Amino acid sequence: MSRVATIFVSLLAVFLLGIFYAWPQYQRVSSLMNELQEKNIELKVKKDYFNSVKQAAEELNGYQEEIAKVDSAIPSRPFLPSLFHFVSQISSQNGLILTKVGKFSVSPAKDKPDLKEIMIEVSFSGPYPATKSFLASLEKSSRIIEVESIDFAPDKAGNEGSPFTLRLKTHSY
Repeated sequence: MSRVATIFVSLLAVFLLGIFYAWPQYQRVSSLMNELQEKNIELKVKKDYFNSVKQAAEELNGYQEEIAKVDSAIPSRPFLPSLFHFVSQISSQNGLILTKVGKFSVSPAKDKPDLKEIMIEVSFSGPYPATKSFLASLEKSSRIIEVESIDFAPDKAGNEGSPFTLRLKTHSY
């Protein structure tokens, strides 16, 4: 074979090798570089998100007192003994006698399914000023308690205080 033919065959072999081996490798490296850029952008977005969450958490740390107030107003679970204790304590502080704890129920709220409504019936006995003071204390308490209904009954024994029944509604998560 002549020298020109050898050079031509060698150049043809290098050209074919470049087309069938180097070009696919170049395309693979190029696609990997594009994928790496996309992953870097995704990583940057995630870092920005986590930094914003961290910043929001640091801001919330400055509002611990307010968060505690909201948590006490609407507790995270319906713990009925603490509610009974709270109502009993407020009533005794205002000069009422807790005579009966009636029916209670825990059900999902109609407008917000993740919120639970707690209904409770309690009966008290005591004078009218104590009743008025008790209702004012319930209104001022940090826990959100709504008076749904109040039923007064005349005192048949002739005592100073009249018995009454309250239907109370509160909420929890």
